[in-house]
Amino acid sequence: MTISVLPYRDELKVAEGRLYVDGQWPEASDGGTWTHVHPATNEEVAHFAVASAADVDRAVHAARRAFDEGPWPSMKGRDRKLLLRRYIDALVDNADEINRLQSLDNGLPISFSSMYQVSAAFAADIFDYHAGWVDKLTGETIPHFAGAEYFSYTLREPVGVAAAI
Repeated sequence: MTISVLPYRDELKVAEGRLYVDGQWPEASDGGTWTHVHPATNEEVAHFAVASAADVDRAVHAARRAFDEGPWPSMKGRDRKLLLRRYIDALVDNADEINRLQSLDNGLPISFSSMYQVSAAFAADIFDYHAGWVDKLTGETIPHFAGAEYFSYTLREPVGVAAAI
């Protein structure tokens, strides 16, 4: 008997991949794609766009513009926390589907991808922990050696755009 993950894939409505740049979903500028193959069955699960250097540059510039012109840098910690909590709620509300997608992606049994340390619930808890710090890290005054006539002041603020693979 042959096992197929394709009905599972279709049930989850796995989307064909595009890039997400500047609020839009373009294809890769050079047409590059990558086919994800299920590791247990060798079936094609999905096709994803592969960003070129030009696509990455465009995304970084868009992110920098959004950072410079958007609300995030001047947003109060409490408001940032509320946005992170919305994301956390979405993770929790969609945990079953996320866990099943992870199984489809990695070839893991659903019983494993639903285990706490690899599950959407774990990711939600990590975000929840960090969201709890957002309005508590406000900077501090650091005294120097005895007799010094100055202090060091710290202020935590967003730095800007980061790109990662």
